[in-house]
Amino acid sequence: MGDYEVSEGIGEGEEEEEETPKTPKEQLYRMLETYRAEDLVKLNLAAHSLLKEQKEALKKPQDFDWEPFQRIGEYQERLKSIAKRMQAATARSSAIKDRMQRALKAIEAKTNMNLNES
Repeated sequence: MGDYEVSEGIGEGEEEEEETPKTPKEQLYRMLETYRAEDLVKLNLAAHSLLKEQKEALKKPQDFDWEPFQRIGEYQERLKSIAKRMQAATARSSAIKDRMQRALKAIEAKTNMNLNES
């Protein structure tokens, strides 16, 4: 048998840096290398289950909370009603203002006539 010399310093401090995967395909291969097959099967089953739940949820629109959207319609109707009442109130106040101006002019005219007579 031969004598083998072990030289020190070879390989020390020269660790290989792993390249970070850049493409999705490289990332998938890295995951396959990193994870055990059991873990990948569990991950696949979990993803499949989640996808199935999402598809089921999309089939059932009654599960969606429509109440806030229905309230928006109610609020729009209320705002329209309030706007109509405000327009009516503005029209009434304009009519009252016109009547008051006419009455004031009539009073001024009578006052001027009374002053002219005296």
